[in-house]
Amino acid sequence: MASLTKLPNLLTYVRIAGIPPIIWLVYKSGCAANECGVENQRWALWATVVFFLASFTDYVDGWLARRKNLNTVVGQFLDPVADKLLVMALLVELVHLGRLEPWLAIVLIAREMFINGLRAVAGSEGIKVPVSWVGKWKTGLQLVGLGGLVLHFSYELPSISYTVDFHHWGELGLYGALVLSIWSAIEYTWGFAREMIRRDEGTEVDS
Repeated sequence: MASLTKLPNLLTYVRIAGIPPIIWLVYKSGCAANECGVENQRWALWATVVFFLASFTDYVDGWLARRKNLNTVVGQFLDPVADKLLVMALLVELVHLGRLEPWLAIVLIAREMFINGLRAVAGSEGIKVPVSWVGKWKTGLQLVGLGGLVLHFSYELPSISYTVDFHHWGELGLYGALVLSIWSAIEYTWGFAREMIRRDEGTEVDS
């Protein structure tokens, strides 16, 4: 029971519990018949703040688990599940609000399901497929892209007299994440296949 209440796991529970409020805030930021006002922007801003706070707990619980040696089986299972649930829920809601092309959400969700399945098989076979720098950059770009689409509106920066279209930058971030998603999926698949081939060749030599 003690492993269930370790701080990294508690942060993961908070992140999972935060998914419905985040989706509700994003929903409230939507515009009826394209009639957007200050109220919608306010909801979008709150949704973005809560989203990034939830994402920050992912970094903190990972840091604590590594630095304080607080790794648990529960955490190893729930941490990636929490991340995927948050990302997939946001993708679906953004499609619902018309801020994201359905095909892009489908490809990104399908990639996550494929990689999760691949890792599960690899784990059952005792094969460890390392996380590459491409996968880490994909995660970062995806985070930025989702944040941009959640914030969605254009905001003026008075200090430099420049208006930032967050929807535009969010789209660019997600398209970049899409490219890296496919790239990293190929890397993971090749790494898994290479280990399987190496194992089969070793079995043949032993026999």
